[in-house]
Amino acid sequence: SNQDYKVASLGNLSTLKRGDEVFTGGFPFETNVSEAREFVFKKDGRVSEVLSRTLQGGYRIGYTSEVEKGMSGGPILTREGKVIGINGIHAHPLWGNPYIYEDGSVPNDQVRNQMERSSWAIPIEIVAQLAPQFF
Repeated sequence: SNQDYKVASLGNLSTLKRGDEVFTGGFPFETNVSEAREFVFKKDGRVSEVLSRTLQGGYRIGYTSEVEKGMSGGPILTREGKVIGINGIHAHPLWGNPYIYEDGSVPNDQVRNQMERSSWAIPIEIVAQLAPQFF
């Protein structure tokens, strides 16, 4: 870009609660590679869950934004514009079981059904631990 942009500051998982407004962004997957990829910004999300136990891969933040396939790696922002997480799992996954806790245990069917209705992000604190070279 030929413009300078303000860098978003980082948020904190401890400040999140269910119902908080969140915004998501990313570049959805295009089925036709000749089509231009455009950045998509979703303004309709709310925090649906902040897990006390971490899922494999570091996921702890559930939210209601209808993210699209390919938006993984995009930011999850608070109303104040702080990055609180990185998107990675969209609601209603098509394959696999992403709902396995770090210790190998799985949630019961009722909890899993609730989890499946949310998209999931890795909190920025966990991203910083996994990839400190970027922080």
